[in-house]
Amino acid sequence: MDISYAPRMREQMDTNNSDMTDEQSFSEEHAMIGAVVTSNGRGGSDRDVAQGTNAPGDHIPWRLFRRWSFLFPALLLCLLRPGIAQTDHAIVHAILRPQLTTPAGLGKSMTTPVHASEGRAEGIFLPAGDIFSPILADPKEPRMYVNYRHARFYSTPVASGGRTKFNAVLSGIGSDIGLWRWWDPQAYTNIQLSVFTAVFSQFNLDSKSFDLINSDFLVGFPVTFRKSELSARLRVFHQSSHLGDEFLLNNPKVDRENLSFEAIDFIGSVEDRWWRLYGGGGYAFHREPSIAPGWIHGGGEFRGPQWSRTELYFATDLQAYQEQAWRLTVNLAMGVVFTSRQSGRQIRVMLVYLNGFLPFGQFFNKSRVANGGIGLSFNL
Repeated sequence: MDISYAPRMREQMDTNNSDMTDEQSFSEEHAMIGAVVTSNGRGGSDRDVAQGTNAPGDHIPWRLFRRWSFLFPALLLCLLRPGIAQTDHAIVHAILRPQLTTPAGLGKSMTTPVHASEGRAEGIFLPAGDIFSPILADPKEPRMYVNYRHARFYSTPVASGGRTKFNAVLSGIGSDIGLWRWWDPQAYTNIQLSVFTAVFSQFNLDSKSFDLINSDFLVGFPVTFRKSELSARLRVFHQSSHLGDEFLLNNPKVDRENLSFEAIDFIGSVEDRWWRLYGGGGYAFHREPSIAPGWIHGGGEFRGPQWSRTELYFATDLQAYQEQAWRLTVNLAMGVVFTSRQSGRQIRVMLVYLNGFLPFGQFFNKSRVANGGIGLSFNL
């Protein structure tokens, strides 16, 4: 290509467009020279330029990219800024709810607000999850689960229809629903108000129709708090217990009691990546029938390493009720947690064991039992 072609084109442009403004001339001149240089470097022909067509090397988007490329680092920083804030948050709160997506459970239980990256405290309506990790080995923790258990009674086998040994299924349907959360990303402090409902039922597998033995219905309002590795839960709740119709028909000597009460309980917790310790107690009021009101509650949990979205865990839960003369009931659970990469939901496959008093219904202060089995638990 003749290199003198560019000046000749400039002269022709000045002649044909003498009535154009200086700014318009400069813009068109700049485009023409860019086309010539591009075609010269990328194999375009003189004919392509003279006819005003795009030569193979005449890429207008590429020239625009080069002109505005200085904006891309700033745009990338803006896009990554919320992720950076969440990463810092995950490091500090890596000990949260173990049933969720990050190494110690961060994800569903602690949803970072939209403005967290800006460092502003704010309130969140209907937040996802909770900021207090659920107690893994407590059979009356609101969650979805089903257990098979083989039980042996030490005293007063009323719940089994007089048998000292029997097979049972224990099930739970329940959940906590966040209503409001106050979130301070700078202090890593959270306070949340929730509502929970739960139904816990027991079925006798040795009966002809798998009799429903008892169902406990609970509803209440937890207030939870978290600051880094420290967390706490204060609840006010109602419980009412109801024996199954088939159980009463097959056991006419059993007198039904309308066990119902309101209660307040408190649990404080400290946790790290590998372990958790918790303790507290509760007090029942408006009791029917009249029962001793107090109880204490504590335990520990231990988590193993993660691999391929699975994790081992072991948990022990200890409870003692004033109505049971403060004799200890021990619950143990150990198993494997499988976590969904897409949703963060989990399934726990676990071995379970209880030694002490039944925690359900009107039999909770009458029958000492040892039972063990296998179960599934679902975190929604």
